[in-house]
Amino acid sequence: MSGVFLRVVNMSISGGWLILAVLLLRLFLGRAPKWVSILLWGIAAVRLICPFLLESTLSLIPSAETIPPSVLSSTAPVIHTGIPMVNSAVNPIIRDALAPSPGDSADPLQILIPIFSALWLAGIAAMLMYAVISVLRLRKRVETAVLLRENILQSEFIPAPFVLGFFRPRIYLPFDLELSAMAHVIAHETAHIQRKDHWWKLLGYLLLSVHWFNPLVWLAYSLLCRDIELACDERVIRGLNNEDRAEYSRALLSCSISRRSIAACPLAFGEVGVKARVKSVLRYKKPAILVTVLALAVCTVTAVCFLTNPADSTKEPDLSFLHYENAASLVADRESITVIYCPPDVGEIRIGSTSGSALAAYLDSCEWTACRKPSRSLYSPGSVEFVISDDHRITVHDRKDGSLLRYAVVQYGDELRYYRTGRRDYDTALSIVGAPSVPPTVTKWFDYTEDPAALPWDSSVTAELEAFPHVIFSASSGEIRAEANGESTALIYGMPIWSCYFTDLTGDDLPDLCAELSMGSGVIDQRIVICDYANGASYELSTRGAYDFSLRYDEDDGYLHVEKRDHRTHELIAEGRLIYTDGCITAEFPEEEEQYGAALSVTVNTGADSLPQTFFPAGYPEGFDWDYGALPSGTIADEGTLIFDAAWDTDTLVISEDYYHDYGDTGYIEKETYTLTRNSSGQFELKASHRGENPEYAVYFIRGEAGVYVMKIFFGAMDEPAVG
Repeated sequence: MSGVFLRVVNMSISGGWLILAVLLLRLFLGRAPKWVSILLWGIAAVRLICPFLLESTLSLIPSAETIPPSVLSSTAPVIHTGIPMVNSAVNPIIRDALAPSPGDSADPLQILIPIFSALWLAGIAAMLMYAVISVLRLRKRVETAVLLRENILQSEFIPAPFVLGFFRPRIYLPFDLELSAMAHVIAHETAHIQRKDHWWKLLGYLLLSVHWFNPLVWLAYSLLCRDIELACDERVIRGLNNEDRAEYSRALLSCSISRRSIAACPLAFGEVGVKARVKSVLRYKKPAILVTVLALAVCTVTAVCFLTNPADSTKEPDLSFLHYENAASLVADRESITVIYCPPDVGEIRIGSTSGSALAAYLDSCEWTACRKPSRSLYSPGSVEFVISDDHRITVHDRKDGSLLRYAVVQYGDELRYYRTGRRDYDTALSIVGAPSVPPTVTKWFDYTEDPAALPWDSSVTAELEAFPHVIFSASSGEIRAEANGESTALIYGMPIWSCYFTDLTGDDLPDLCAELSMGSGVIDQRIVICDYANGASYELSTRGAYDFSLRYDEDDGYLHVEKRDHRTHELIAEGRLIYTDGCITAEFPEEEEQYGAALSVTVNTGADSLPQTFFPAGYPEGFDWDYGALPSGTIADEGTLIFDAAWDTDTLVISEDYYHDYGDTGYIEKETYTLTRNSSGQFELKASHRGENPEYAVYFIRGEAGVYVMKIFFGAMDEPAVG
């Protein structure tokens, strides 16, 4: 009801401006037909009745919403009169008097506005009750009236002639009315009935009942009653000669009565402004056509200027994310939005998710209305909370305790904005929530990053998993191996291997080995290696010399996370979940961060026939706009030679070759760097040099000019570790 009351107050204020305009125009329309004033009051009535009107640059209303609805929930309430001087003078006083104090259980306006609303309703009830009692008392008085003819009756208990009734109006005359005045009186009251003045006066009284708190509406109603009588007099006398007009004036004087109060009825002949009416009758001159035309033009201009709201071109759009429509534009491209919901029939909190596009479409379809903070708590069963970020959330609440009111709350930072929602908005919000997001099971095998001094350099640890019976995984400081059926296979190689976790990243319901390790000589980088033991594949997340990647288990969300740091400064650049997507291991870094996809270790066995169809880059080299799909299939031209195409805008690639020598009990890695250029066919030829007497494998890092490798190719046996 508070919202309705504020709407009526705003309508009353804007209607007050039009009433002032009508008062001014009446001074200049003295020669115009009297019915023009009634038309102007009709325009004012439209302004007081209609809550929504069109906007126009021609509007002369300073402000159509002097008291904004947001004042109910604002911590700094202000008004917008449309007059800057008034705003600057009044708003500081309002803020000081009505701003909530810390510790208050409710804002002052949240207490005062409901009280004012109740008083407003009580005033309406009193006005209507007074009118009903007046009509009933008058009908009681004329019960014994005698029919004179048609709809004209006479009574000895009335002081003056009047019209009573709405659907079947009747003219009542006192028995002592002079015969010389009777004809004029009957003509006047008949004109009232023909002009439907009894309905105009009733409408005016109803508007006065609604806007009883506005003194300008009281003045307007009083003048409306006078103008109705003047217009009716004018209609009767325009066909009379001077002598008859004099008789009409004497009839007015003889029937004049003292009016002690304002009422909706009756239309009494001598009740209103008798002196002014007598002067008007005696001075009457038929209005010229030009004057009538000009008066109608004035009414038209008044309607255009005062029945439209000002087009506020200076008002800045609401760009705050407290506005739910702006939030829709923010989440449209998000892949996933966490949802915390509590169905009323379940009564327990659940965690789910939805896509950003689904949430954006939902918010775009909503038509919420800003409102004040509800008096009761909203956080109960029957809520759907969309977590856009830690400090940006949208919560939709279902109807509670049989109430017809439904709400939504938008939180952005430390601010809250409340909205009134539609009947189906909660059900629709609940329908876009997907299945609960259940993090994969993560089992820690070891993690020496928590205590580097505990890393066992001269011993190893083992692990057995139910998913792989008869397999023993062993890890030393330099490698992780799997022993099964009497054979030992190297899975991950590094120096040292700092941590290893078991979790299903690839989605085959079998655990993968996720390890953080250090690698290299001279330039030592930190990288993450994933071994999909079940499918014999390994993946690596690294950009050597540019960024270091470390692995961390997040107990809050139950996922493994990746921290990307600058290789030189060790500054944290980004953090996100470790994920597997599109056949590649990567990290779910924030969108604004540069994405570094993981390099898939493409294993090429000596003598194989072909390579996989896609080469997975390890990252974007600085200064190059590399296309992930720019490398088509490659082929083995002869043993140890790889021929491939590249759509990159360069004819030169820098190759870093790491190859491993095994001399019995000792082994070491040698490095070689050289330049690879396109051949006559526009292709690149990469040969495994197999330097030395007995190289076991060779790993090639293809780099751009900036020095960041974009692809890693491994020549050698499948069970050898991929080194870098």
